[in-house]
Amino acid sequence: MTNSETILSSADVRCRRRSRRNSGYVTVIVLSFLVVFAVIMSSLASLTTAQVRNSRQGLLRAKALTLAEAGMDDAVHRLSLDVGYRGTSPSTTTLPETTNVPFGTFKTTVTSVDAWTRKVVSEGVSADKGSITLTAIMTIKQVKLGADRAAIKSNGTIDINGTANILTIPLGTHIANCTANGDLSVGNNSVVDGALSSYSGLPHGVGYVPNTRMESPAQFFTDAMTAAMKQNWIAEAKAGGIWDGSITSSASISGSRYIKGSIKLNGSKVVTLAGGGNSVVNVEGDGDHSGGVLTNGVTLVVKGTFSQTGQSVYRITNGLPTPTLFVYNETDKPVGIKITGGSATDAQGIIYGLNGDVNMAGGANIAGAIYCGDPEGGVKATGNFTLRYPLDMESSIGAPGGAFVTQLLEL
Repeated sequence: MTNSETILSSADVRCRRRSRRNSGYVTVIVLSFLVVFAVIMSSLASLTTAQVRNSRQGLLRAKALTLAEAGMDDAVHRLSLDVGYRGTSPSTTTLPETTNVPFGTFKTTVTSVDAWTRKVVSEGVSADKGSITLTAIMTIKQVKLGADRAAIKSNGTIDINGTANILTIPLGTHIANCTANGDLSVGNNSVVDGALSSYSGLPHGVGYVPNTRMESPAQFFTDAMTAAMKQNWIAEAKAGGIWDGSITSSASISGSRYIKGSIKLNGSKVVTLAGGGNSVVNVEGDGDHSGGVLTNGVTLVVKGTFSQTGQSVYRITNGLPTPTLFVYNETDKPVGIKITGGSATDAQGIIYGLNGDVNMAGGANIAGAIYCGDPEGGVKATGNFTLRYPLDMESSIGAPGGAFVTQLLEL
């Protein structure tokens, strides 16, 4: 072997070594790039998966939220028809898919916070198992009793017969409507200067405005509302002082007072209650007079029954807020209020019977409005009875008038 061959062999070896070294660098670079690429792709894959998952969760949540809101809207609607509504629970309501609502269900629970406030929990569940729960506080609207243009309003029936007339004060300036959740009839020679409306069916009788069937029932006080009202009235009455015993002779009471007994009048006895509609006289017993005159200028609350017969007079003092006679009839007698005697025609007031019938007959002559809150009872106006309904009648007592959301929370 010559020296040149030896030199070439050495150069070749060095070249090969350099080539292998360069090849190793390339391999390391390629592997590093692949590792970085793999990390990037893995991150992108994870990010994409997270985005898909978040998007899916967002879609599920949006569907469930829409269903929960649909349940809340349903509760508002039903509470506006019935302030005693308690929700769908334990049952669920299934909604078919529309352009506004996905396929799924909602379940609502309605509980009382107080007489005029409701807590509503609505759970929405989509068909693909997305779920969400909303909690809302709803307030029952309060409207003035008597402000809805109803001369007679009954949670049960209305029967106007004989020569009973439901007219207006002044005559011909407005209308004296009669509204019942039960049957409503006007017969014989009776006249109603207004519309006849019934929820149970088409009323029958004579009215100057065509008879109609109501699309939704008229609202009345719930047990919770009347219990709260009663406690407030008792507190207000006792704050004005206590009359220990029944009133059986002539007397004059100014402002609020709690009567630990009944009001029983006969002969020529005269009792005057004065102080404005915001004053409360609470009678622990009955209001019973077969003679004499009872002049009411306050909110008169009677725990028992109220009965007027013979030539006695129940007179309501003019002025706003309108004086109201509110009778609980906690004795559960068939008739809670019975007025068959005379009355003044130059005043206005509201007569509200919570339990039992409200009967008007004989020569009774009332200026105001009559309400019966008993779904099993009703208003019966017979004989030579006349009710004159004043224009713009309004009471100091708030009646239920629908519901609206005041606070909404997501759980």
